[in-house]
Amino acid sequence: MRKRLEIALMLCAIQIVCLSSKGLAQQPKPIESQASEPLSKSTSQVEAAPAELQAAIKTLADQVAALGAEVHKLRTATEKNSLHIELLLSEERLARIEDKIESTQDARRALDAREKQQQYRLDNIQQEVLLRGGLDREEGERVIRGDIERQLENIHSDQAANQKRLADLQSQARRLRSRVEEPRKKVDAEEKEQQ
Repeated sequence: MRKRLEIALMLCAIQIVCLSSKGLAQQPKPIESQASEPLSKSTSQVEAAPAELQAAIKTLADQVAALGAEVHKLRTATEKNSLHIELLLSEERLARIEDKIESTQDARRALDAREKQQQYRLDNIQQEVLLRGGLDREEGERVIRGDIERQLENIHSDQAANQKRLADLQSQARRLRSRVEEPRKKVDAEEKEQQ
């Protein structure tokens, strides 16, 4: 903000200098005063005005060059900060997806364990029928087998949904890893340059 104010003030000063020199040049002098002024005084004013104008222009040019350098530094710093922020956000997203992948794999292991348990029950259905007891063994076995098969169907549908979710998450993670790779290389290159 301060730089903008300085630039505005410098531009105003240049306009004032230019307008005042034009105004002096265009303003008609009275004939009496023209004759009374010595020739050397008028030439020194003409030489002094361009010297002052040249000094003001040189000062302005130096300040504009300094401002250009600062704008370049600001742009470079902004690009660097943007790159770091993009990298951090991408890494955070990747970490969240990897956490989801891990929890999905845990769910898959739990479903596999439940499937093994139900398969064990199905393989040893005669023991379960004996433990439950009952008058009609065949009817008891049909009921237990139906219950086990329903649970196995539920487990298989949960496993299919879980596998689809896992595949989607792994695909997202691959895309994010490739997106993180390019900014990471740029940041590493910048850090090497600074050292």
